[in-house]
Amino acid sequence: MALDKLYELAFQYKKAKLWKKLYDDEVFAVKLPDGKTGYISIMGMAGDYNAIGLYVGREGFNSYRVIANIYMSGFESQLLYQECLLRQECLQCTFQNKSELSREEAAEVKDYASRNNITLRGRNSYPQFVKYKPGYCPWVIQAGQDEEYMEEALKASIALAGMLDGKSPQDIGIGRADKGSGTTILLEPVENGYKISSTELPEALPEEYKIPGSFNDINVAKLKNTEKRGVWECELVQYPEPVRNSPEEIPHFPMMFLAAEADTGFILPISPVEYFNESCDKMMDMVVEAFLMQDICPKTIHVRDERSYYFLEELCKKIKIKLVLQPELPSLDDAEEDLLEYIGNSEEENLYDIMSVFDTLLEDEGKNLHNLPDAVVKQFEILVQSGILPEEFSKKLNGAFDFTGDSGVKNKNNVIPINPELPALPAKSYVISVSCYKGCYRHIQISADCLLSELHEAILEAFGFDDDHAHAFFMDNVKWSRNEAYYMEGMDEELCTSDYTLRDIGLEKGMQFKYLFDFGDCWLFQCKVLRVIEEETTEPFVVKSKGEAPEQYPDYDDDYDD
Repeated sequence: MALDKLYELAFQYKKAKLWKKLYDDEVFAVKLPDGKTGYISIMGMAGDYNAIGLYVGREGFNSYRVIANIYMSGFESQLLYQECLLRQECLQCTFQNKSELSREEAAEVKDYASRNNITLRGRNSYPQFVKYKPGYCPWVIQAGQDEEYMEEALKASIALAGMLDGKSPQDIGIGRADKGSGTTILLEPVENGYKISSTELPEALPEEYKIPGSFNDINVAKLKNTEKRGVWECELVQYPEPVRNSPEEIPHFPMMFLAAEADTGFILPISPVEYFNESCDKMMDMVVEAFLMQDICPKTIHVRDERSYYFLEELCKKIKIKLVLQPELPSLDDAEEDLLEYIGNSEEENLYDIMSVFDTLLEDEGKNLHNLPDAVVKQFEILVQSGILPEEFSKKLNGAFDFTGDSGVKNKNNVIPINPELPALPAKSYVISVSCYKGCYRHIQISADCLLSELHEAILEAFGFDDDHAHAFFMDNVKWSRNEAYYMEGMDEELCTSDYTLRDIGLEKGMQFKYLFDFGDCWLFQCKVLRVIEEETTEPFVVKSKGEAPEQYPDYDDDYDD
């Protein structure tokens, strides 16, 4: 985590308010401790996102250009757009609401503020230090060089704020970055401050694409001899959810190859691949194998971006498949929309969808099952083998397909084994929608064994409020009702929020109730139970967030007092 020196500089920077003097495209440079040049963009003039972005060297600054041009480019694919947003290679000092920090980060900021008599008040009052790296989830910066870089960026930004008193950025030589090169100022640390000189902004780097270096020639030959038919819409995209293989590993984004048949919308089943730059050949082998498993060789492939085009170009030449750049891919759009919806659902909802599909296939006495592709049947077998399905549904699948062999699943005359290593079903959890006003809500997942007082804490954290006033829950959904009203401890009321768990209250799906905080300002939140799920939730967390939370104390300036 960040050192005290970084927090000290962050609060000094916030007080200097450089974002009120510079636009985010008015970039300046700083000489870093190891001699490299860092390029700094100040975000916050628009009021949406207050941060310092430090882009190191030509490669880092090139990622700034990508992000700066994102809103000028059209993105037909939502997945490509999301990926582009995460292509930054930079360090950032951002200012966030408490609810947007981890518990550890928030505690660290509070500890520093308490030790230095700083009052955290208003929106975006919590500094956070984050590292962005393409292909990885944004992560807290690590001790060492990253901290040294960010420290120098903050010092230079504070100094520049003083230089701009009574002057415009152009007066001291700061230019606007554009798609080509440009000139700006370079701040180089000296004994008593900074020496200022002029420097050229790096030119944009050409786009580079990962191309398969080798092919499984046997499978390519098999695919070449398969009958060519149909138009397929394909795209190489980043999987929208990060993964990691151990708690110590920084979460990263796998790559996936989406392929949908234009006429039928059938989606080719291909698993995502981790660390694509090192696994490009593996991805190509999986694509070829997936087409072979369906006994299909595309006659024509449509793609809409150059990365997908260059990934497929050599394969298409070998097999004589027509490869076309086509901006509109409606079947692929539908596939991506379904994927995003699937990822947004809970595991319980996705399992219900799988069971519903299978029940539909069983209609007409199961005749449709004989036409299922082998890959789909294999996926059902894997689900049975995993032991995550309800036993009754596993029996139904096994009875229909008579799974046997290497999977270890017994035949249809035997009971389906449940994996003994899987834990027993955990206690209930709830997903509760908490709405502050129309268009502003947070969906909070919380254990059924949490106290009402813990739900109160989770709501305040989700909206960035300080816990400094009384609260109450009205479970009959009527404000100030005397029926089923639970008040905070010490208020001499019969029912106390620290004595009852959510399980005790008997929450059910669709149930609505009201939460009242601060009996003076009367912050009233409307709550509704969206889902009841069999899932362990060790700590409450926000599943979905929409709308900007209101200021708890709108009459105060949004700065801190020290």
